[in-house]
Amino acid sequence: MARNRDPFASALRTLRERAIAGAFSPGKPIIILDEAQSLGLSTTPVREALAWLGGEGLIERAPAGGYAGLRLDPAGLAGRYRLRLHCLEKGLEGAVPGINATPHADPTRLFRHIVAAAADPALVAVYDRVQATIERFARAEARLLGDMPAALEAVANLLANGQEPQAAERLRDFHERRISAAPLLTEAEQVQAGAG
Repeated sequence: MARNRDPFASALRTLRERAIAGAFSPGKPIIILDEAQSLGLSTTPVREALAWLGGEGLIERAPAGGYAGLRLDPAGLAGRYRLRLHCLEKGLEGAVPGINATPHADPTRLFRHIVAAAADPALVAVYDRVQATIERFARAEARLLGDMPAALEAVANLLANGQEPQAAERLRDFHERRISAAPLLTEAEQVQAGAG
């Protein structure tokens, strides 16, 4: 069996994917030894990767030490939706007219395309960071709000036709629904975490 040449990078990549997917229950301790065993690594690169993810805001420090799944209360989730909307609006402001956007089942791809259209690396970095902390709510959004495919298709079509102001309005409506639903979305996550 080949030895992993960069155990930290391997641990970081895998644990980041798991955190973004919502694999770590909010507020529940992340057991370093268990994670190391599941990754086939020693605890050192896993501990280092968890510290890195804590710095990225994808997990949090546990009160008694170690790390835990990120908890977002309704206000924290609503604030992240507002920040994502701000990134999208800035992306539209800085973009050339007629963004060639294709609707995707995954809003992350469409939204990132919009933000990247402004050609501002700092804006893209902020978007990526906030998106990573709320991506795990996408399933609850689809289940509770059910507007995603139609809304994304409408935004993509407006952008393709050079109607950025109308697309911005649709994006505001899309995000306002999520901001208003933040209590329901965080509650759904807590119920899901309790069932898991």
